[in-house]
Amino acid sequence: MNAVMDELAARHSETAYINATTLITEMLARTDDINAPLQELGILAANESYENLPFQELERRVDRATTPASGPNGMRRWCGDLTEPSLRRLVVAGTVAVFGLLPVAWLLARRRIDTTQTKGMEMLQALSSQGWSRIGLQQTMLPLLQQWSRENRTLPDIIFQLVRRTVEQHLRIAWSRLVTDPTKDVALLIADGDRWFFRKQFRHGRPASRLRETVGWLRQLGLVDRQGITSAGREVLCRGHKILVDKAPGSSP
Repeated sequence: MNAVMDELAARHSETAYINATTLITEMLARTDDINAPLQELGILAANESYENLPFQELERRVDRATTPASGPNGMRRWCGDLTEPSLRRLVVAGTVAVFGLLPVAWLLARRRIDTTQTKGMEMLQALSSQGWSRIGLQQTMLPLLQQWSRENRTLPDIIFQLVRRTVEQHLRIAWSRLVTDPTKDVALLIADGDRWFFRKQFRHGRPASRLRETVGWLRQLGLVDRQGITSAGREVLCRGHKILVDKAPGSSP
């Protein structure tokens, strides 16, 4: 969303509206920028381009990089560098480099959830809340991943769909809030068919207020203070860390 809004802002002075299909297509043509993070993750070779990679081959490469995958409590884990933190590390705000990471992120989400376990099914349900109106994993993304694999789409086509879906989800959320409070219009753009009109810049750090609330709760519980973690907080942290270690793959019962 950040990349799309930066592009809309840059072109805002040129015309009153921008054709959405043209905008995304031109952004997808920046192959070097999109290839770079995929190559760093080892998904693409140095002489390959995302433009020519079929989805089935992307699936095979992601599966190979995340095998063997096992773990308790419905969440699979694996050794290797292809993980969600690696993707976040490669995200460059406001650039198309993030586009190539979109299908990889959804494949990792599917890979993480072990639906053969009860806990895995619970996580799937949590990630599918309001799935039809949001980008729910069960209702929206799993069927799409299956369709893309069956039809063996190319990555530019898939990324195009994901970018459009991202903007559409933002607008759905903005409109749903507007219905309940007409004074609260958080939409960043106006959509009229396939035309997008720039309204305002994407603001970074929207979760910042939630982080401040979390720190406030920790202070109320006496787990942190102005100097950092307290002795009580360190005890809680150590207990939590021990639980994670005990439940990690390969740990003793």
